[in-house]
Amino acid sequence: MTTSTTKGSTTRCRRPRPTASFTVDEHRAPRVPLRRKTTVNIARLAIAVTMSLLPATALASPAHTLARGAVVALTGTDHIWVADDEGTLHWAGDTRALADRFVDWGARQDLSATEIASLPKGDPWLSAGLVKLGTPIYLAKWEATDAAPQLLHIQAIEDVALFGITGSNYGTFVMEEDAWKARFGFEAASLKTAELPSATGSPGAKTNGPTPASAPSPAPVATPVIPPAPPTPSGQSFLNQDLTGRTFNNAVLVRANFTGARLNGVRLSNTDLTGAVMTNARMANTILAGTDLIDAYLVGADLSGATFTDVNFRRVILAGTNLSGAILQYADLNSVNLSGATLDGSYLYKANFSNATMVGASLKGIHASDVNFTGANLAGANLRDAKLTGAILSSANLSGADLTGADLRDAKFVGTNLDGVIGYVKP
Repeated sequence: MTTSTTKGSTTRCRRPRPTASFTVDEHRAPRVPLRRKTTVNIARLAIAVTMSLLPATALASPAHTLARGAVVALTGTDHIWVADDEGTLHWAGDTRALADRFVDWGARQDLSATEIASLPKGDPWLSAGLVKLGTPIYLAKWEATDAAPQLLHIQAIEDVALFGITGSNYGTFVMEEDAWKARFGFEAASLKTAELPSATGSPGAKTNGPTPASAPSPAPVATPVIPPAPPTPSGQSFLNQDLTGRTFNNAVLVRANFTGARLNGVRLSNTDLTGAVMTNARMANTILAGTDLIDAYLVGADLSGATFTDVNFRRVILAGTNLSGAILQYADLNSVNLSGATLDGSYLYKANFSNATMVGASLKGIHASDVNFTGANLAGANLRDAKLTGAILSSANLSGADLTGADLRDAKFVGTNLDGVIGYVKP
């Protein structure tokens, strides 16, 4: 995923088209000194020429509208775009830029660069923008798991155009080094650098030039935690059905399709849901007792207030799931993917989250006494006011997590990564 910033223009800075709660565009970019005028105009001209040379199919209107939150991935790369309320795509620079946005990971499709170019695109969604270091342009990719951004060199103007940077908004999203430092507080020379994989594979006009001598050698780029695409369900289909209040006792629903189904208040007793696809299912206050959820896919599901008793969660994917107020006492969620999930106010007494992936999860006010988080990845998680008395956080990754107001009496922190933690002082 990738990031954006801004560069001043020679006359008056333009603001990007209005978009919903964009992270970067709310700030006006600084003016560029007159000596930068030629550089800015050449870059804008290069982008304009690039857009004019795109194939006709790349400029045509799409035949369909993307649903809100739909994810479009560039085949063979980590580049993704996310659709807004109007179906317009926005290149996602990093996980921080998506923190407060609706993303339907279950509605993901892989497309070629030409196909993506044919779809409507708005301003990129970035958390730390783009920075210009001499001639090269870098994405300041700041993942929710990282205490500081990495600078990823954008290799070609064609890539910049596909990301939604045009001649008209270039001055808003591409910042000079000094302006970027003033905005985000980082010295570019102190940050890790790497090459951003090309989106177009184009050998055309470069943003490059040598990496500044003051910058360190390139380092490996961390891959954001993104749930995989849902498996293809092959069992019984309940697609978008209203099953409110139903009871499933001793049912065998292996690889069933519950995508978009309404299951509020449903009781699932001794039910086999192995491999079931439940993307965006509505399951508030559902009761699951003795249920098998092995390999189930519940990305984006609403399980708020649900009660789980003796449930098998092995290899289940719960990324982006709403588990607010859920009862998961004694539950075994070892190695489960809960990235971006919401568990605010949930009851987790003596639950096992060892080696779970909970990057960017919201765990505000959880009741988690004696919970086992050994080896869990809680980077960037929100644990404000969490009750973690006696919790085991040994070998866990809490970098960038917010522990403000958390009750950590008798909690164990052996070998815990506490870099950039908020609201907690290392003893």
